[in-house]
Amino acid sequence: MANIAIGDITPKNQYTASANQTVFAYSFPIFAETDIKVYIGSTLKSLSTHYSVSGVQGANGGNVTLGTGASNGDIVTIYRDMAISRTSDYQANGDLLAETLNDDLDKIVLMAQQVEDQVNNNTLKVDQFDTSVDLTLPVVATRKGTVLGFHATTGAPEAGPTIANVNALSAITANINTVAGIAANVTTVAGNNSNVSTVAGISGNVSTVAGIASNVTSVAGNASNINAVAADASDIGAVAGKATEIGRLGTSAAVADMAILGTSAIVADMAILGTADVVADMNTLATSDVVADMNTLATSDVVTDMNLLATSTVVGNMNLLGTAAVVEDMGILATSAIVADMALLGTSDVVADMALLATSDVISDMNALATSDIISDLNTLATSDIVTDMNLLATSANVTAMGTLGTSANVTAMGTVSGAIANVNTTASNIAGVNSFADRWRVASSAPSSNLDEGDLYYNTSTNLVYFYNGSAWVQISQYVHPNHSGEVTSTSDGATVIAGNVVDEANLKVSNAPSNGYFLSAQSGATGGMTWAEVDALPSQSGNSGKFLTTDATNASWATLDTDANETTKGLYEHAHTIASNYSISSGNNAMSAGPVTINSNVSVTVPSGSTWVIA
Repeated sequence: MANIAIGDITPKNQYTASANQTVFAYSFPIFAETDIKVYIGSTLKSLSTHYSVSGVQGANGGNVTLGTGASNGDIVTIYRDMAISRTSDYQANGDLLAETLNDDLDKIVLMAQQVEDQVNNNTLKVDQFDTSVDLTLPVVATRKGTVLGFHATTGAPEAGPTIANVNALSAITANINTVAGIAANVTTVAGNNSNVSTVAGISGNVSTVAGIASNVTSVAGNASNINAVAADASDIGAVAGKATEIGRLGTSAAVADMAILGTSAIVADMAILGTADVVADMNTLATSDVVADMNTLATSDVVTDMNLLATSTVVGNMNLLGTAAVVEDMGILATSAIVADMALLGTSDVVADMALLATSDVISDMNALATSDIISDLNTLATSDIVTDMNLLATSANVTAMGTLGTSANVTAMGTVSGAIANVNTTASNIAGVNSFADRWRVASSAPSSNLDEGDLYYNTSTNLVYFYNGSAWVQISQYVHPNHSGEVTSTSDGATVIAGNVVDEANLKVSNAPSNGYFLSAQSGATGGMTWAEVDALPSQSGNSGKFLTTDATNASWATLDTDANETTKGLYEHAHTIASNYSISSGNNAMSAGPVTINSNVSVTVPSGSTWVIA
């Protein structure tokens, strides 16, 4: 290489290609074509096969020329990649040529630039002013499957949370942000950790109730009425003993379900709690793994929320949640079902319920929930039958009905029903007959189309008519017919209506005159009754009039012969205009004759087909 000055440059150039671009400059010196590496995107290209190099041993670099033009937007990377090796050897007492020495020194500088670029741009490093620390990574067995972290005191590398836990927490970032916004409420709940631990022991049942969160919320909105019903628990208990029979009686099922729910305290507490899975999910948030994962998340929003959670009060509560008993409960709450319930925490309704949970009344109810009696009742609430009943209770109709049940008059009435349980049993035992009658007799504004049996009856409220079902169609039940008119109007098997002969006469039709043979019935607005018999105009004789057409002189009809030429006269002469003003084609096989002179207007033509002749005399 010629003696050159090698500047302090980076041996790398990178471009965003335009469509079909082939030439890309490199700004650093090289000794050989093979000293250059070329990437298009992440694909390494081959010298000679994909590109050629010019400017070898030049002080200012040269060009890389692609054999095939790049696509628009391709990232083209060109960098120097010399083998870090020594290829020369100076002999003792031999010639020490300046050119050889310069080349070797130049190669050393170029190799050093490559290493510097790799260290500065492609590796992790600490700033010069940073505190010295051992940056040795943890051993493979320790760091496998974990996030890289740094010691809180020394800053040395260490294995952080598992990647699986970070991914799981990242998937619910939105919910974490939402919970962070209610840190005060989290603090309040943390102060009641012993009761939370108790509830955690029945996490499966809590998760079951969480699955019907919307229904529980609906019931909660009717807490006062439920409390009123609960005050008459003994009477409700008597009715509940006949749950099977009452369950068949429409809205009475809701009454039975209320009795099964247990004591009024349980129903009231469940209503106020909002969604029970919130308590379970709060325990999950306090585990050491979750806290570590939250520290690992690097998004600005999450970091902001973590700062909020890091206040002294919240940290104190976190320590409280880290007791052995609570940690054990966290293990129970880490099942997939509980994690799924965590997703509910981010909804607006649950956030509102969390705010409600932090009130003094709710904290008092939380204490009540931890008693053995309440725990037993909560287990009862989680059975499939009760969950089904909870869904039934949450419908708009039943919520309204519970509001009605809670009035003083209806509470009294329920006591009365309890005293008349024998009559309820009698009704229930005959429910088959009641249901059978309901299936047979229908009242509606249109014909029923389902659950049809031969012999069913239907009253149409729009027409006030009664029908019976014959097995295939609804048939109107005929009204009473006077004996004097019996048989005058009948129906055929296909449903057609038949009027018997001699039943309808002119007087009944209100026709104004008597008919004659060949007359037809015509509407006449001026005639009595609006109808009259009218005569049909007779046609002239058709005999001997073949090919003629019917015409009239305004008085009589007659047959006439059709003129074939509108200019035909009766004097043996045929006249025609001497100017042809529109296009005309002589029929194929026919000849035509005109009396001249004849003028054909501009843009008008006369067509004479092959085999035909037009003569102008």
